Amino acid sequence: MRERIKTVVLLALVLLSFYLTGSLLFGQPYLETASSPDYEQVETFGEVRPEAELVYPVLCLKTEENWLQLFPWADGYAPVWRALQFLLNPPQLPDVRLRPAFTGERVEIQFPVAVDAVLWFPDSPVASLQIRKITWFAEDAESIWYYDESGKWWQAQGFVPPAAWETRLAVLFKTAPVYTEADAEMLAPFSAGDAVILLPAETPVMSVYAAAAEDLDTEKLLRSFFINPALMRRIEERNGAVIYTDGQRGLRIFAHGELEITVPENEPGTRTLDRAEILQETAQHLHMLGGWPRELFLQSIRINVRSIVYTQHWFTQEIVFNCASRGYRLFGRKAPLSLLFSDRGIIYYNRQILTLSEQLTDPMPLVAPLEALATVAAGLGLRAAGMQVASVEAAYFVEGTTGSRPIAQPSWRIQFTNRQTAVVNGFTGELIAWLQ
Repeated sequence: MRERIKTVVLLALVLLSFYLTGSLLFGQPYLETASSPDYEQVETFGEVRPEAELVYPVLCLKTEENWLQLFPWADGYAPVWRALQFLLNPPQLPDVRLRPAFTGERVEIQFPVAVDAVLWFPDSPVASLQIRKITWFAEDAESIWYYDESGKWWQAQGFVPPAAWETRLAVLFKTAPVYTEADAEMLAPFSAGDAVILLPAETPVMSVYAAAAEDLDTEKLLRSFFINPALMRRIEERNGAVIYTDGQRGLRIFAHGELEITVPENEPGTRTLDRAEILQETAQHLHMLGGWPRELFLQSIRINVRSIVYTQHWFTQEIVFNCASRGYRLFGRKAPLSLLFSDRGIIYYNRQILTLSEQLTDPMPLVAPLEALATVAAGLGLRAAGMQVASVEAAYFVEGTTGSRPIAQPSWRIQFTNRQTAVVNGFTGELIAWLQ
């Protein structure tokens, strides 16, 4: 009886072995026909901005009496920029020329960084130039002038202005704020070199506002940043900040809403990125890490930036942004967003985008810009004579102490060519701060 049971069990095991072997050989689909495993979808923030929308220039029109100027965040900016884009597509190839000496009526398009005309016109004759400024002079109506990143001027001849071109320009800029050109006496003891310094013709009227930080979805951000969330650890700091890390990359969220990311393994890079790639990568990184809201504007691109902390900046680029709200720039001691990356990915990312929220005071006129300049000159003393002004702008200076909501103070933002910026209280005329 026992032997019979053993025989039955042995026969069953043999049959099971045949079945399992057959399943392995014939029961599994080929890899090519097998369905892909289901992975969690990578989270993103909004749509990727087209390259042509990443670089918005300042638009200027000089008339017989004054200047009209539109910043990218001004009301009515978009239709004017669309109407002027064709100046990036001249009828002929340009030639290198000396700096133009025309001083009369003109149109100027000033980009924050050097741009490729191919972003708007793939077959443009100036596609090989890295353009910083475009100028059309009424005194040389059949030419378009281009100023490139290397400091050269190029003249593209054969331009035929559209019918009633100057009248059309006046219509385009009819709602633009009016500015006057500051002469040497106004700026003294400062100077301006070859730059044109524009001052508002009418004193701006502004209010103090509370500033509100953007509210990012933390869980969505973590799913977008970490490749394998299962390896992620959460660390709480005494100052209220929270760190998330998988041992290779780190994400820190401060109590006041600031976001900081570090990925040291992506430094240094392995190759140089061209300008189009830099813009594409910037848009993609923001698409994955918080989005690119309409209040955020590209300010500068610096290549192979070196610092004390990041010493191996080979083939890297630092992108810095500014933001604006209610028609004025918002700025503080730090940029609202800065991004350092290589072709291998993000190295460092810092973000805190603010907007104006609650109005705290009634609108009041600012002190005159010349009074603000005088305040800065008095504080510098003899050093003022050696400094060149780059721009004078009414803006909101945002600052707040730890644990308090930030306040947006109307101010005069005075930039110098040595990269220093003086901040003057717009209502009292007192110097608030010096920024680098």
